[in-house]
Amino acid sequence: MLSVEVALPTSWNRMLLGWARELQAVDSHEGLLQATAGLMQQVTRYRHCWLGVFSDDLKNITILSGLGLPDMARLQAVQLAEFAVGADPLIEEITRSLEPVIVVDARTDPRPRQDQVAKLQNRTIINVPLMVDGQRLGLFGTGTFGPEGVVAPTEDEIAALVSMSSYVSVVLGRLQAEARRAEMAEQLRHATRMEALGLLAGGVAHDFNNLLTVILCNLDVAASIPGLPAEAREFFSNIDAATSRAANLSRQLLAFARKQVVEVHPLDLNALLAELSPLLRRLLSAEITLHLLPREGLRTVVADPSQLEQVIINLLINARDAISGTGRIRIETETVHLDDAFAAEHAWARPGAFVALSITDTGTGMDAETRARIFDPFFTTKGEQGTGLGLSVVFGIVEQHRGLIRVHSEPGVGATFTVYLPASDEAPAARDAQPPQPAVGGREHILLAEDSAQIRDVIQIMLTQAGYRVTLARDGQEALSRFRDAAPPVDMVISDMVMPKVNGSELLAALRAEAPWLPVLLISAYAGSRTKVIAARRNTGALAKPFRRTVLLQRVRALLDERSGTL
Repeated sequence: MLSVEVALPTSWNRMLLGWARELQAVDSHEGLLQATAGLMQQVTRYRHCWLGVFSDDLKNITILSGLGLPDMARLQAVQLAEFAVGADPLIEEITRSLEPVIVVDARTDPRPRQDQVAKLQNRTIINVPLMVDGQRLGLFGTGTFGPEGVVAPTEDEIAALVSMSSYVSVVLGRLQAEARRAEMAEQLRHATRMEALGLLAGGVAHDFNNLLTVILCNLDVAASIPGLPAEAREFFSNIDAATSRAANLSRQLLAFARKQVVEVHPLDLNALLAELSPLLRRLLSAEITLHLLPREGLRTVVADPSQLEQVIINLLINARDAISGTGRIRIETETVHLDDAFAAEHAWARPGAFVALSITDTGTGMDAETRARIFDPFFTTKGEQGTGLGLSVVFGIVEQHRGLIRVHSEPGVGATFTVYLPASDEAPAARDAQPPQPAVGGREHILLAEDSAQIRDVIQIMLTQAGYRVTLARDGQEALSRFRDAAPPVDMVISDMVMPKVNGSELLAALRAEAPWLPVLLISAYAGSRTKVIAARRNTGALAKPFRRTVLLQRVRALLDERSGTL
């Protein structure tokens, strides 16, 4: 052991003030450490130093930067750049100490982990806690390695390191605050971009769905004509297949735009996962192991079951495609509470109780550039095999359910997607599968309000062919007038959601005031801001465009029969 007396120079205070002025220009952790090392090497015998930052809960520490030959290279080589505080008694001591934690000889001191000491060739270790306003930020460390031997610090050296740590703490706190502000600004830019893309996608999908409704409904009417030649039916089948694929693409755009018509119910996410489990396992190859880890006592969520199924399946497929060869996928659920302090520290979060769904894979992981774009529509890393809509759909569905989504991934270490859905205390609704109803007609009087002449005409044909009497209206205002003057009285109303003068939701409110028993079926190319979520309620239904003849007739008959059963 070296026993050299080292005294601080007489100009120490002047050197410290000059160094403090230099720190004002520091704009990175690397710059902070370089400036710190410059002064430290003038007043101590140590040449190496490192900077560690704690997580908010003090459970993890990340070595942000190191200076000197062995430090970062060796840390990366033994995978110690980020690790759990509880796994290292020496680091754990720092989370409790107000004074420097000194290890004179790491080989004989019981606190350091000897496996790490052997790999890093530590000798003397000095870790000084970094604190601002009582909050522990991390540590500033120095020491010796290998042939440098043991160098016990003198009182003056410790005093110098402690004095320097006060300034390092202030600069580190500033850098972290700047990083949080930058993250919040990026979150705002990302949200603005996604909102603009969503408006564009929703507008395109709305017009597209109206056109597809005309095509599919006319196709159903034409295909029902008796005596069609087999060649004509083959052509119709090709048109049907292509149009159905276009309708699926439009649905994905609407999901991203958060404008799908959804029917929400209190839902047990664990039960949904159990139902989906056989399908999820079939989606994976034998080389990929799926682990389902549902947490007991999970609170419910108010959500559309089919939409959440799509979120789970899309995230699973994304995880599967990230794994080359053998691997693991883990799906976990838990109830979490994000408090105000957590939300203030994380720009993506908001306070509240949530049910968290996490899907973790052991795949290739993503770099920062990829993570920044993964939810953009049509962005894909899968080449021609990917549509670039899978994660966009997930993002849109989560947003429409007022949820949050977070991604953690690094190249080579896989990825974790965590979906946070607002928690509810409502009892889960029954999910008994109902057999499909036959597409039968009837003799009732139906009022149809639709501003598109092509859609209005083809729906009239389908309803008339099924035996119904149909009265037409071009907008909500005309529909109200015809409803009041109708003879015989109207038995049911079918209304588009987006119409001039009086829209579908306004028409529904007026009809409910005059005839609360009246069945109303709302049809929409997308869910607008006033009717984004159509909850299940008596005598009211929602049908998303484009739809098929059979589905329309089934929904009409079901609503009419529901009314008859309540009279």
